[in-house]
Parts: sequence; structure tokens; C-alpha cells
Amino acid sequence: EFNLNKIDIAAKFDATGAWLETETTIALREVPLAIRDKFANQFAGYKVVETQSVQRGDGSELIYEIHFENSKEVVKAQFRPDGKGLERSAKAKATKGK
Repeated sequence: EFNLNKIDIAAKFDATGAWLETETTIALREVPLAIRDKFANQFAGYKVVETQSVQRGDGSELIYEIHFENSKEVVKAQFRPDGKGLERSAKAKATKGK
């Protein structure tokens, strides 16, 4: 991970040094409208905590990764530029004092 011109970037490589993907932190306004509309409906009541563009080394299309949270869980969801949902994972938020 590194910071370039105040932008957080994470480049991932495999054990042989081959580039796998690069995740770049972007502003919510840079996320395509189709995606913003989709998650506004699908994740009502959640707060957006991080938005990233993800470029994969296999040449596949650019995807967008959004991190959401509410009082109970943190969700990471990936979308194609047209708003189609791809992968999604969720984990319970840690409770304070435990």
C-alpha cells in the first residue's frame, strides 16, 4: 500500500511478482450513477465508509468496491460499472469492551 498525490493505493502481486490488482481510493462522486442508485436501494440505512476502483491484472473491466456499515455489520460489495452486483461479504462489527 502507498499514497500517491494524497490518494491511497494498494497494489497486489502473487508470489512470482505478477500483478494481480490495484485498488485506488476514490470519492463517492466518482462512482458511476448506476452503482450509486443500486446501493442506495440495496443498502438503505447503511453508511458508505470507503469507495474504491479496482483494476485487475487479467485485463477485465474496472470494478468498484464499496464498504458500508450500520450498527451491526460491515459489508464489502463489488459492482460492475453498469451497477450489476458482483461479490459481497459481511462481518459483524466488534462490540466495544470485548
